[in-house]
Order: sequence, then structure tokens, then C-alpha cells
Amino acid sequence: MGKGPVLKQTRGLPPLVRALAFGCILLALLLCTQEVLAPKGGCIDGFYAEPEDTIDVIFLGSSHANAAFAPAQMWREQGFTGYVLYSWSQPMWVSYHYAVEAFKRQTPRVVVLEGFGLCYGTTYMTPADVDGTSDDYSLRIPPSLNRAALAVAMSRCQQNSPPFYRYLPMLRYHTRWKSLTAEDFTWFFQDHATTGKGYGPLQAVEEFPVPILEGEPEETPIYPQAEEYLYKLIALCRKKDVPLVFVVTPYETSEAEYGVFRRAARICAENGVPVLDYNTPGGRDIGFDYATDLADHAHVNTAGAQKISTDLAAYLAEHYGMPDKRGDAAYAAWDEAARMEHRDAQNITLRFTLDMAEYFRLLMQDKDLAAVITTQGDATEADPSAPRAVFRQWGLDTLPLEQSGMQGLYVVDGGKVVYQQTGAGPLEYTLSWGGHDVTLRSAADNSSTTVDGEEQSRNRPGVNVLVYDKVLDRVIQSISFSTLHAYSGYTA
Repeated sequence: MGKGPVLKQTRGLPPLVRALAFGCILLALLLCTQEVLAPKGGCIDGFYAEPEDTIDVIFLGSSHANAAFAPAQMWREQGFTGYVLYSWSQPMWVSYHYAVEAFKRQTPRVVVLEGFGLCYGTTYMTPADVDGTSDDYSLRIPPSLNRAALAVAMSRCQQNSPPFYRYLPMLRYHTRWKSLTAEDFTWFFQDHATTGKGYGPLQAVEEFPVPILEGEPEETPIYPQAEEYLYKLIALCRKKDVPLVFVVTPYETSEAEYGVFRRAARICAENGVPVLDYNTPGGRDIGFDYATDLADHAHVNTAGAQKISTDLAAYLAEHYGMPDKRGDAAYAAWDEAARMEHRDAQNITLRFTLDMAEYFRLLMQDKDLAAVITTQGDATEADPSAPRAVFRQWGLDTLPLEQSGMQGLYVVDGGKVVYQQTGAGPLEYTLSWGGHDVTLRSAADNSSTTVDGEEQSRNRPGVNVLVYDKVLDRVIQSISFSTLHAYSGYTA
């Protein structure tokens, strides 16, 4: 009986190689899982979207910095690039490690530190409040030695903080699987670049008295770890041969906080760090108005940010030879970002106007805005004389404001009425905004404006307006001048 074919035994991968491969796969799965579980948000994602070695100024700080520094405006006025690398309530140890992270990707000409983080334990926020917000929003740095060092610093420096290992996302956020959304899984594949470059404009206005100090404030001891990391940041910038500038933005500040900033100013003076104090009476005078330039007790609004950004940009350009890159083809994206941010800023006044006559004046005089206007219900249920005068002024048919039960549809573009239809209703019309399908409906019981099938209108009795910015290619406001509010603007 003959022998069958001899099968040659093949050897698999060596055990060590298989173990290493398994370990790498397991590590990759763990890293992906922990990033899915971690909360999303904060400006650091947008920072990583910036091309390497393209940012001239790194701004560090808390939400105070986020509200006060407008890089796109600085580009428009002085031509240099910047990014606000903030996190909520950012204490000094976070500022330091964010600076370390920034130096990995960028070679800035200047680092600007907003000083609120030095007030840890002294300010209106309790240490527990600072710790809570910092814990949730400061660890958005990708897995690295620097993130591990930041977690150690947070554990060591905060007054109420868990052990270092509790900052591992798998442990910290393991229960978050219950509330995961599709965005948690697609976050890694999204483009997080922003035109604001870390700037978050605040549009509210709240009046506060001009601060009055009795003489020079006495120095207040700085929380030891905060002072330690101020020195570390000074040393880091010196090592990188990058100037550091210390800035205090306006807010409702206590005597103790003034004392913290006074001590910080002395430390900066001893180490050759200039201080721009926009807050202390007798400090840098930019015409800041506490009656109009604060959004709340802690943050400047867009008017305040414009004043600070203009002065700070001019100071940096004058003292540090900042390059003017406007017109450089390599920075064309900055021209576009600045244009978009400027356009957005121009819309702020309109969005905060509730008087119908003034609202329509702003709307009709802006060639870059389009709007659809619908009426709902009986527009004569409130005194229609004022809105009727507005309609007549701008060439809109006043029938719905003259006869009970009449409805109206109107389309304006660049200050011109391009379509209007009035009658007993229901009335319907469709149009296109930059490729977006818009459908209008006006009836006694309901008026509706949908954009790409999604309802956008306030749909309240009276006159409803939906405004579209042709430059930004988006709806910027939905407002109702309702009979329920005597034709005063309603946006809530």
C-alpha cells in the first residue's frame, strides 16, 4: 500500500509577536473606546485643525479669554494669526500644559496669558466649581505624555481632586455609555476648524458700576500651585525664546482679586513680562464702558472684545514686529475666516433689536441679507398702526394689517421686495436660498417657514420674520412681532 502525500506543517507567528500584536490591538481598542466615552467640546479640537507653524500668537486663559480676544478681528486690523487656546475656568496648571501642547505644533512669536486662572480660591467661583469644569473640559488633549502630566498636575494642584488614575477616561466616564450619541462616534472624522479661532462672542449687555479703588490694592497671596505654574510658564516661554504678555480683562473684580493681579504684576515685572491691565482703574485706557461693554459680571461682550482686541493687536504689532500676512496666498483661509467673522459681527445689532421699525430699517439696508415674512392669524388683534407704517415704508402690502382674516407672504432680498402675496389664505410659496429649499405658508391657524424641510419660523400670531445671511449661507435669526406682545419683537 503506497504512502499518501506528506503534509508540511507550517509554523505560526512566534508567541512574542502574537502577544505584541494582541497588545497593540487591545490598546487601540481601549484608546478608541475612551475617546468615544469622553465628553466632546472645547476649543482644543479646533486648534489641532490649524496647519502647523501658522499661528503667530497663542492666547491662553479661561472663558474670560474666550470672550475677549478675537483673532479674526486682529487679522483684519493687523494681519497676524492667533488662536485662543482656552478652557472653562482654566487654572494656571492647565494654562501651562496647554502651552506645552501648543509648542508641539506651533512656533508662535508671542504667548498671551489672560490672568483669571491665578485667582483660584480667591474669585467668585469656588475651587470645587473650578475643579468640576476644568476636569470636564481641560483633558481634551490627545493621549500623550503631556496629557498624563496634566492629569497628574490636576490631581496634585486642585483642592478637591481624585487620584491621578481617576482621570483615565475609561474610569472617569465609564457610565457615559448610556447617553452616547452618533456624534461621539463620528467626532474623529469631523473637521473642527472654526472661523472664530477660539473666540466666543457674547452678545448680551449688562450694566455695572465703574470700579472704584481706595488707593493701590495691597498684594494678595496667590494660591501656591497657581503661582508655581506662573513661574513654570515664564520659564517655558523663556526656554522657547518666546515673549510672554500678561493681560487682565475687565470684570466685576473683588479687592482680593485686585490684590492677586497686583502680586502677579510684580512677578511679571521681575521677570520681564509686560502687563496689560484693562480692568484696574488707572490701567490701560481703551474707553471701556462698564455700562455697555460687559455681557455679565464676569465676561466682556462683543463691544468690549472689539476694544480689547484692537488695542492688544496694535500693542503686539508695535512691540513684537508681528508680520502682516494679509494678501499672502498661503493664508487665504484667514482672509475668508475674517470676512465671515466680520459678517457675523455685523448681524449682532439686528439680532438684538426688538423694535419693529428699527429692525426693518437694519434688515432692508443690508444688501447681504434676505428674509421671508409671514403673517399668522388676525394681525389686527393688536393695534396694527405701527406695523402698518413699517410695511408702507418698505413697500409691503398692508392688507393683512388692515382687514381681519387676511394673510400675507413676503420675500425681500438686499433691501428689495422681490415677492409678495396677500389674501384670505392659506397662502403658499417656495424659493431657494443658496441651494436651500425654502417653503412658506401663511394661514389663520398656522404660518410656517421650513428650510430644507426643517421648521424655522416662530409661528406666532402676528408677523414672523426669518432672516438669511447670503455671505454666511445660513439663517441668522427667527423673530416674531406678535400680537400677543403688542408687536414687540419676540425671539425666546
